Amino acid sequence: MIRRELAAAELPPELAYLPMVESHYTADARSPAEAVGLWQFIDTTAQGAGLRVDWWVDERLDPELATRAAARHLQELHARFGDWELVLAAYNAGPGGVGRALERSGAEGFWALAEGGGLRAETRRYVPKFYAALRVAEDPARFGFEAAAGDAPQEYDTVTVAAPVDLFTVARTAGLSVGELQQLNPGLRRRCTPPGGDAYPLRVPPGQGAQVAAVLAGLGPEERTDFLRYRVGAGDSLWGIARRFDTRAGAIAELNGVTDPRRLHPGQQLVVPTYRNGGGLKAREATADRTTGSVGYRVRPGDTVASIARKHRVATADVLRWNGLDPRGLIRPGDQLFVGTAGGDPAGGLARARVHVVEDGDTLWGISRRYGVSLEELRRANELGLGAVLRPGDQLVVAVPAGSGG
Repeated sequence: MIRRELAAAELPPELAYLPMVESHYTADARSPAEAVGLWQFIDTTAQGAGLRVDWWVDERLDPELATRAAARHLQELHARFGDWELVLAAYNAGPGGVGRALERSGAEGFWALAEGGGLRAETRRYVPKFYAALRVAEDPARFGFEAAAGDAPQEYDTVTVAAPVDLFTVARTAGLSVGELQQLNPGLRRRCTPPGGDAYPLRVPPGQGAQVAAVLAGLGPEERTDFLRYRVGAGDSLWGIARRFDTRAGAIAELNGVTDPRRLHPGQQLVVPTYRNGGGLKAREATADRTTGSVGYRVRPGDTVASIARKHRVATADVLRWNGLDPRGLIRPGDQLFVGTAGGDPAGGLARARVHVVEDGDTLWGISRRYGVSLEELRRANELGLGAVLRPGDQLVVAVPAGSGG
């Protein structure tokens, strides 16, 4: 895909190895400086290159869209500097920094500029790192690596979505996997297409486009999202509602077409962009009269709380209580539930099942440290493999050991 986009932009094919230096080809990489994605764009550079970055969407996380933006950015840098080594330096340090360094030093070319001390140490090392990546790629065996076959290009259909719809609803109504929809649409930060006047191109598995389009055409406005419905009370404000449900006032306004946030009135119905059962809230806690060694279960299409309880030989009421669900037991495909134990030591003490909602910057390691559980237990409880990717809004089941303050 990267080679294809570079060729379309008439850029050197060697630039396909630039993401190795930037992100190690990690599509959701995030740096301490808040550079994000395969090509490590900061938000201002990303927006300047034509990517959307806001509360709803972060196209830096979409490898295909980010690659096209990177190609445009590299074209602009080459038009300015006319030298690929300076282009690489400017990709790292910014065009302004490299341009000022050239003016101050009078140097011609990257190496003279680097030797003269006009660049940061990181930028001086950046171009050599790129050449090193090229050298290894040319002859992996020489450096102790096995050459790997490339993955097949990602295939998908595109459905134009005019009104917001969340991925859970698409998965449930069209019989698709919510995980596959998330993988195809990694830029959807809230797992929902954004509101607003512009239609959104939703990717779905290949061959499913017509079916999904037909299903969505039959959904009414109230059926398109699994977000919370809220009736405005006396004294309510958008900001107060947003604080209550851990979301943003601007997002509520966008979703409901509210142009003047001061004109809310009691009885008005709002759709609040936070998932029912606390999916968009801060971590919730339910006391579980179970021993440590928790078992997590990922909800599948057609599942009910009762069927899940029967499968794990536990009481339906216990599953409701452990996961803080209301008596209706509303669950969606992709939800994570705590459903009991995995033969833990009965002497190990009682555990409290928590539902942790993933926020920006969260990692499995950091979450495990926060609650005092092992990384392996956290993975097992949530059916996560070694390469699992966390996204804001994901729910993780955590069994906190008794006596823990987590």
